[in-house]
Amino acid sequence: MRKMKAAIAWLLCAALCLCAGAAAEGYAGTIALWDFSGADRDSAPMLCLERVLADWQEAHPETALVRGVGMGGELAALALTDKLPDVMLAFVSTGRLLGQYGRICDLTDAVLDSEYLPRYDTVQLMPFVCATGIGAFPALRRSNVMVIYDPEAWTRAGLDGFPDSWEALREQRDALSALGYSEAVGLGYSGGTALLEALLSPMLTGDSAGWDWFQAMIQGTTERTFLDDIFIDALDRAAAMLPEGVLSGAGYAMSAGAAVGRFIEGACSSVLVIGDPFDTLERVREEAPELYARLEFAPLPVRPDGENPMPASVPYGLFISARAAEDPDKLAACVELCRYLTGPAYANLFAAEYGRRSFTEADDAAWARFRAQCDDPTRLRLLDFLADAPTCPDVSRFIRDDVWSVCAKALVKRGRAADSDGDPGDLPGIAETANSMQDAYEQRYLEASYTLE
Repeated sequence: MRKMKAAIAWLLCAALCLCAGAAAEGYAGTIALWDFSGADRDSAPMLCLERVLADWQEAHPETALVRGVGMGGELAALALTDKLPDVMLAFVSTGRLLGQYGRICDLTDAVLDSEYLPRYDTVQLMPFVCATGIGAFPALRRSNVMVIYDPEAWTRAGLDGFPDSWEALREQRDALSALGYSEAVGLGYSGGTALLEALLSPMLTGDSAGWDWFQAMIQGTTERTFLDDIFIDALDRAAAMLPEGVLSGAGYAMSAGAAVGRFIEGACSSVLVIGDPFDTLERVREEAPELYARLEFAPLPVRPDGENPMPASVPYGLFISARAAEDPDKLAACVELCRYLTGPAYANLFAAEYGRRSFTEADDAAWARFRAQCDDPTRLRLLDFLADAPTCPDVSRFIRDDVWSVCAKALVKRGRAADSDGDPGDLPGIAETANSMQDAYEQRYLEASYTLE
């Protein structure tokens, strides 16, 4: 998406600039570094982070790192008294809230002045832009919305592979049912965010017209609204997909892990993965090695024009508290730390040892090292798919969660009604949902006053 990559220019120019200072050498002070308490310490992203962090600390023995953990609620509580740690690894939604409160640094200059800028995936910066500018360095891993499927099931149903259109997917449901599959694609997520990411993202950010509309909404326009045809049409198409027997009806009330379990058990021919596909891959390998050996991958085909980009994002970021800026030397050291933890040192390690992508592009040598040592054809197939698949931004990472929740709840109600043969007349209509979203957008995004007093 050339226009998407170019769109970052608007966001960068719209941001106000705060000079982050030059790289700090020999900062003889303390940096309080927190990460989120829900992190899996044994996961590949966190193991890589710890190794790169140890390298930075070894190169900066004069700087004392004080480690801590905390979730979004704990950080918000600390923000009330302006006692946030200096550097925080947090979800984009947490950082956006702290940015609206004025408690984090504007890192626009720090990003634009970085020597690694040519290697950054700049589209992934966009969810981290808040009222004052770029609020974080995107960190750790990428999140994807994609289908993992059993090609044997689709061969038995008479196809060469996973369908490339929703209509073809819908037409195969009877053939799959005759083979014993309860649905074509298993979906597990107890909330409606999965439906936003999987269905609305490609329709709203997957082409230039939708992307132009969405950019205007991000900017806080009054000229575009959720009542515009481009959104109404996308929401209408998404809502119409739910009762068609393609996505798992049971999935609207089950966890993502339960949906993967149904796929492993053979209840569905494929599963929609939202988040880290490598975690799903590892579980299938452990529980169903024969199925694992033949796995293939595809985007979920939801757009009517046949273009099927895969929603992708980096959901975590390294934020620097505004209080750290009171000491220019500390701020410079914090910036240097964040650049290092999200730069080539992390990207090359993540690629060479795990075959995975982050915010910064890894060297060709790192990818070659991984391929040379990897004897797992399934993992290599996933690596090739992720490298070649076109992507689009995930709408749920932008604007505000409590605006999108209006839409998510409406979609979930429709999904559950379809699963239980409920009366569609009792469900919120498309226009009603769009009106409610517009009200929330105006009250919570355009007019909200963010203060901590």
